[in-house]
Amino acid sequence: MKQKIYDALIKMQQEKSKTNTVTFVHETIYHGKVKKAEIKISKSAGNTTNASIVELSGYSKNYIRKMLNQSIENFTVNVLPLPKAGDEIRIRANISLKNDVTIPKDTNYYSVNNSIIKCSGLPLQKDFIADFIRVSQDGCDKLPHSSSTYKIFKLK
Repeated sequence: MKQKIYDALIKMQQEKSKTNTVTFVHETIYHGKVKKAEIKISKSAGNTTNASIVELSGYSKNYIRKMLNQSIENFTVNVLPLPKAGDEIRIRANISLKNDVTIPKDTNYYSVNNSIIKCSGLPLQKDFIADFIRVSQDGCDKLPHSSSTYKIFKLK
């Protein structure tokens, strides 16, 4: 279920509108009994994330609420923002170290501006033209004492 919550939050993050809603159903069989939860997650114009239980069977309402709250909090703290023009991103891809270079869609990025550096990056949602800034040796969130080489680019 956590993955479905994260997928819904990522989908909302990718939407262009200020207010949006994602509804999903999680269904499983546990000890021969069907458990089902239909969840609605919405984001207001003020960027507040709200979750509500639309339908529930076989699950404790408190359990689902706790899972929703923890997942939304973890997502907010640990998931990289979507990069946009003007942002600096860290990548590991073999991209030319020059100005006006194209960084293709689906290239993994590992941080945006001063965000946490994630060990497992996320794919860019579109191509970007970018200027090379510098090479940086840094650790990442799960391996802070290790070091990887990142190329930092400013997106246009």
